[in-house]
Amino acid sequence: MNIDAKTVLQEIKMLEWKLEKANSYSKKIRIQNSLLPLYEVYNTLTDYKDVLEEVVRDEQLQYFRKIKDNYYNDLNHMYSYYQNSSKNILKIYKDTCFQFFNRDSCYEFNKKEALDIIYDFFNKYDHKTYKLIKNMIDSKHFAIKPIYCGYQAVCYRISKLKKSYTICDIVYFDILGLSVIVHEFAHAIHNNMIYDKNPQQSTNYLYTNYLEVPSMYFEKLFLDYSLKNKFCDYDTLFAYNELYNDLLNHFIGIRFFTHPKMNEMKLNDQFFMEYNVMTDIIEDLSSELNPRKRVEIKFDIREKFIYAYGSLIGMYFAEQYKNDPTEAKRNFDNFIFKLGLEDNQKLLNTCGLNEDELSNPKLLKKELKNHMTNIKQKLKINY
Repeated sequence: MNIDAKTVLQEIKMLEWKLEKANSYSKKIRIQNSLLPLYEVYNTLTDYKDVLEEVVRDEQLQYFRKIKDNYYNDLNHMYSYYQNSSKNILKIYKDTCFQFFNRDSCYEFNKKEALDIIYDFFNKYDHKTYKLIKNMIDSKHFAIKPIYCGYQAVCYRISKLKKSYTICDIVYFDILGLSVIVHEFAHAIHNNMIYDKNPQQSTNYLYTNYLEVPSMYFEKLFLDYSLKNKFCDYDTLFAYNELYNDLLNHFIGIRFFTHPKMNEMKLNDQFFMEYNVMTDIIEDLSSELNPRKRVEIKFDIREKFIYAYGSLIGMYFAEQYKNDPTEAKRNFDNFIFKLGLEDNQKLLNTCGLNEDELSNPKLLKKELKNHMTNIKQKLKINY
């Protein structure tokens, strides 16, 4: 299950040699786009420090500026929508009396049991997906390792080599830990679907707010699968609780960012704020949601958007899957193949959604109500 660092280094050296020999700027960029994630993989496993030619670094900076510019153009265009949407969703959390609960312990599967559960889940989805995931594990492109990049898990796509590397920093093979692994494997599934098949899409999809739809879809499907198979109700409901809690925090971040009083403070895409110095905004928010404890917010606002709306749309695909797996898979595939090629409104239409429904999602309200009911009934927790 461990990624072989020596093999990764060999691949780095091979691509660096090709970069040095490349006789055109476009070739340098294509090779560089494969080198960067390989450096990230190797940095995670070792203390390796990457060195790139200055011309390539300049192009990478321009690339991320383009992402930032496209993102803010969309934000400005949809500003009032995001403001109202986040307000409505915070109200849903308040109306459904969503609460956090802590757990004292968890049931930990051994490595074989954990892999068998993951294999069975993906095999039930379809055999092609199962074969992709099993091949990643058999090829040692998956590892449980400490990560220091700020994420709990990452999936790197090396387009030149047509490989995905997944690294997860989890402590236990419990249901929550398995859901993290499934989340990252879903990125690999996504990568396999679009990379090297449509060069325009493999670049443009980074500009959308829907990067996390595939991973959130499979993560939600996995938790539904776990609850249905009764692996451990307590741990599964805790994992659901974490999922809904994360979604809540993403929309709190969006609400802060789009609050009218924040207009003059949005200086760049990395936004820092502590609520104890923003008491006027907190007072306004407290009428929508009553935080039980002091909150500190430090975030990249774009990350909040892609996880918030990725979670919501993934939830709708998971609901479709419950009712008609074949139709849901067809809608999901259509969505992925059009991601980055069509505007957001047309994308939503491919899965039977529209922006009005996402702005005040009835499904989220239903999910939260059911979740709180399950906590009270199955865990006998009273609030």
